Amino acid sequence: MSAKLRQNAEIANENTLKDSQHMLFVLSSIDDKNIPFKDNLDTKLKRIKSEFNDLNKTPLAIELPNGGIASYVILDRQLNMFQRHTLLRKAIKPIIAEQTENIDICVFGDEAIKEAHAYAAYYVVTVNVANLPSRKKEHKPNALKCVTIHGYKATHDYAYVNARVAGNTLCRELTITPPNDLTPTLYRQKIAKLALENGWHHKESICIHLKNWVLAPLSL
Repeated sequence: MSAKLRQNAEIANENTLKDSQHMLFVLSSIDDKNIPFKDNLDTKLKRIKSEFNDLNKTPLAIELPNGGIASYVILDRQLNMFQRHTLLRKAIKPIIAEQTENIDICVFGDEAIKEAHAYAAYYVVTVNVANLPSRKKEHKPNALKCVTIHGYKATHDYAYVNARVAGNTLCRELTITPPNDLTPTLYRQKIAKLALENGWHHKESICIHLKNWVLAPLSL
């Protein structure tokens, strides 16, 4: 994960977000007050004949007066992890489509809810901006440089989340890579890169050593 992570324990408000251009608001069903840009959200909901609680089924993105984009989604407690990630992926789709360099994730609720929402949103954002190999000439690599979490500050830097993202990305890379390109050299390079990025001990053995190591138990 190359993007920088910032964490701010204070709940986001319109003043702290005045310079932000791409915002994701992760709410619970009871968070219908003190939400930044609530008037703009209500106006959009009224125009499309929708209700606030409909955000737990269909995330909604709105354009703000300063030209920014704010996307709102409600994650109910009874949702499983797959359902949470699906809603979050839909919510961030219009944001990452703009090749944004900065994303502000704003979480609300009690501490347990904010922790869960911050974790899930950070994972979904980072895994969906991962750059995958593409042979399309018009392909543009994602340009995300910084993710800022508002409303919850963890005691760690989400290293374990970054490791999951790296593993997920590697699996997707190998899945979409043409079979004729999946050479032993490529696998070695991918493993070496993962080890370097995560501080793992990494050692390569030549085939004869590996063969002896595998056959050793059989000779006992």
